[in-house]
Amino acid sequence: FGDDLIGQTEIDLEQRLYSPAWKARGAGSLSEGRAPLRPVERRRLTLPGHAQYRGSISLWCDILTLPEARAFPAPDISLPPPWPFVLRVVVWRARKCRLMDP
Repeated sequence: FGDDLIGQTEIDLEQRLYSPAWKARGAGSLSEGRAPLRPVERRRLTLPGHAQYRGSISLWCDILTLPEARAFPAPDISLPPPWPFVLRVVVWRARKCRLMDP
């Protein structure tokens, strides 16, 4: 599969930087040692020339000054550890299925 493009989205950072409404988001969540929390947003991933979207991405966007970026550590966005599980499936009836196992 490689590095195939799934989709893309565009965020106007300059519009957000100067938007009083965007700056007000998360202002009530100020805490010591942490940047204000911005709401998580879900954006559609699209491909140029295609009408349907190809998926979505959940993200939040922080715009910090250099002193703010130095003051607040970057959040840990690593994947959680995998959960061990067992999946059991019972097929009671199948019709017109060709067996693929040799």
